[in-house]
Amino acid sequence: MENPGILNWRGWSVVRKAQLIGALAGALITVGLPLILKAYDGGQFAFLLLWSCGLTLWPAAEICNLFGWTWQIQISQGPSWLQTILAIVTNAFLLFLVGTLIAVLFRLVKIQNQTAVL
Repeated sequence: MENPGILNWRGWSVVRKAQLIGALAGALITVGLPLILKAYDGGQFAFLLLWSCGLTLWPAAEICNLFGWTWQIQISQGPSWLQTILAIVTNAFLLFLVGTLIAVLFRLVKIQNQTAVL
């Protein structure tokens, strides 16, 4: 049986929608940037793409350092599949939290604007 409350996108709160969008954006950015970097293969924006790819992998590298794991990226091959999965989960969770924060702030501003003025 299907639960119409879960499947109905219009019935979701703003917070839940922002959380889902944030988590999907975090996962897609983490997967997409290395693919774009490999497809671009040099040129005038190669350094910017390489820097942004390193920036997306940075939170997962910090988690590895926190637990004492070694984070080794081979330039020719990129990160291992385990490092990639850790980066996807980390970035999805971080942007999930950002989406939650933005939606809560949006809700607070909306509530303050709806107060009656006497």
